[in-house]
Amino acid sequence: MSKLTSLEKDPKLMTLELLAKVWGVGPQAAQKLYSKGIKTIEQLRKKEDLLTSMQKIGLKYFEDFEERIPRAEATEISTTV
Repeated sequence: MSKLTSLEKDPKLMTLELLAKVWGVGPQAAQKLYSKGIKTIEQLRKKEDLLTSMQKIGLKYFEDFEERIPRAEATEISTTV
């Protein structure tokens, strides 16, 4: 358990997790970005040329994708669909 706790606090792993939250960026792409010095979403926005067109879309809407939809709204959408 202590090893798991230390891994959860590892700055590199935390950064890789953050980068992988961008739609289209998987573990390998996150590792490549990290090796090029990208540590934050803001840094990634300044180096968009490192991304594919799909990843650029994911970056553009990153905050929207991270926002949770309220259950009532999801239920309403489900009912409509």
